[in-house]
Amino acid sequence: MHFIALGLKLLYIRGKALHTLYLDHLVFALHFQGALFFALAAGWLFNRGIGLELVASALAYALIALAMLVVYLPLALRRFYQQSRRRTAVKTFVLLFLYFQLLSLAVNLSIVVGIRNA
Repeated sequence: MHFIALGLKLLYIRGKALHTLYLDHLVFALHFQGALFFALAAGWLFNRGIGLELVASALAYALIALAMLVVYLPLALRRFYQQSRRRTAVKTFVLLFLYFQLLSLAVNLSIVVGIRNA
């Protein structure tokens, strides 16, 4: 979370967010991550309730995550940092790139640790 908050701090170093504290960026990052996990948990409960197969479940999770990242994140960034749509779109793209790089690093490290401990 600290890496995402640091990325937000670097992305919003100018403008109205100049006086925004690092803690504000951290709270935003935690809020978004919590909202993403909540949406995925709600999707899991829904899938369990209707008894979807594994492939359909994975597709539903992917659609939920995509909706959260493509729809909710730009809206939340625009509302929290109060910048134009164009700037928000560019910064959302950069933030998502950073997010997926960190996610792939975490997955790769967990695979290496799993192989090493096997």
